[in-house]
Amino acid sequence: MYESEFTDLFFAVNLLQHHRIRHLPVVDEQNKLVGLLTHESLRQKSRPVDLLRLRLVNEVMTRRVICAAHHVSILAIARLMAENRVSSVMIVQTQQSRKIPVGIVSGRDIV
Repeated sequence: MYESEFTDLFFAVNLLQHHRIRHLPVVDEQNKLVGLLTHESLRQKSRPVDLLRLRLVNEVMTRRVICAAHHVSILAIARLMAENRVSSVMIVQTQQSRKIPVGIVSGRDIV
């Protein structure tokens, strides 16, 4: 999803629920990966007082996204998850030094 298309947190929560997904890559207008939105990132960065004002997705998304190329083994991806203590790894394709998301592997996928 393009970062500019997110207008508020309620839109993001609705998008995750509507599509029954747990991870949503966020890209800029050049399709460059800029973050990852998850239920966990929303929960960690949202406080009850935040419901009184609308927050933008870029205020709550995870900016440190662990990435791997499509040819990396599942074992290597599992190691990346363990070493970085994350629940998912974004699969990217590099084009002109930009990381373009093409998929995601989560802990559930590995199990």
